[in-house]
Amino acid sequence: MIPYCLCIFDGRNKYSFYLSNFDSTEEMIMSAIKLLFTKYKKGNAFYYKYNGYIVVAHNFSRFDSIFILKLLIKFAKEQDFKVDILKRDNDFINISITSGKDLEISFRDSYLLLQGSLRNIAKSFKVEDKSIFPYDFVNNPEIPLDYIGKVPDFKYFSNITIEEYKEYSNKFNNKLWNLKLQTIKYCLQDCNVLHQILIKFAVEIFNELGITLKFTPTTSSLSLKSFVTKFLPPKIDIPVIKGETFNFIQQSYTGGHVDVYRCH
Repeated sequence: MIPYCLCIFDGRNKYSFYLSNFDSTEEMIMSAIKLLFTKYKKGNAFYYKYNGYIVVAHNFSRFDSIFILKLLIKFAKEQDFKVDILKRDNDFINISITSGKDLEISFRDSYLLLQGSLRNIAKSFKVEDKSIFPYDFVNNPEIPLDYIGKVPDFKYFSNITIEEYKEYSNKFNNKLWNLKLQTIKYCLQDCNVLHQILIKFAVEIFNELGITLKFTPTTSSLSLKSFVTKFLPPKIDIPVIKGETFNFIQQSYTGGHVDVYRCH
């Protein structure tokens, strides 16, 4: 798999990176990474624009990180930044890039907090709908990245009905379909939808439990934080086992186990 488009939405500004504008995928991704570490001048000092931000991608652990992580660490080492990775099994829970007190940018996977497809989660939170896109169209080696022509055939779309395809095609009203423009539009829409979901979820969690998502990157951490904050009596402390005793007990820890028997 070769990434050919990358987009960023910071709540106000939208940025897009398309492979045909670069010499390689690595250059494209590195340009996006450098954007996140942009500095601005205030008075006589320079500050990182996105200091304190959390960069979120849906399914980051199992997809985006495959392409980004190596270049992200390379860039951090070149800038003499510190990289801290919190990992559980195959999941990257938090990747933190820091430089003293001047910089802290974290990378997380929203799927670890809200499991399900982005389309279904958007419907659950009643935010803007995720659009459709002919994913298989680009996989055709005969299609150039600067393709401009008729709307791709129905066979290139996945998990949509013929009615949805017709509705999509009619939007162009016999106008030319631009692969670059439609890819960027679709990718930015994904960023915008995820941003809306996270903002709405964060507000609901804070209003109901007084918890911020900054300290709860996973469903389990959110559950524990909710229990301790809202339901645990104030005079009760959860004991913390550390060191050799913890390491010994951890060897036998397996989590929950459920059996289902169909009697006959």
